[in-house]
Amino acid sequence: MNAGRTARERVRAELIREITEIARRQLATEGAAGLSLRAVAREMGMVSSAIYRYFPNRDDLLTTLIIDGYNAVGTDGRSGRRRGRRRCSGRLSGMRTVPEAPALPG
Repeated sequence: MNAGRTARERVRAELIREITEIARRQLATEGAAGLSLRAVAREMGMVSSAIYRYFPNRDDLLTTLIIDGYNAVGTDGRSGRRRGRRRCSGRLSGMRTVPEAPALPG
């Protein structure tokens, strides 16, 4: 435990972790268009206005999930190189895969 963090900071970090975990599951089942701060708050048992203390809007939460996903892929890639693998799996736990974009003509 980090002695430099206050109890309030630890609680805030834990709530943010829980919000992102629930949002990640919601993203996996409903997709980006179905991500809802209100639904995340409902699942956590908090009023919807309280979640805005942690994420000002839905896009901010989605951006956080995207950054977490990229960081996870980078971590997987680095650990794979240490174990002698050439490529990371490219899959994030609980998230849908994104289809490749079609090649542009010409």
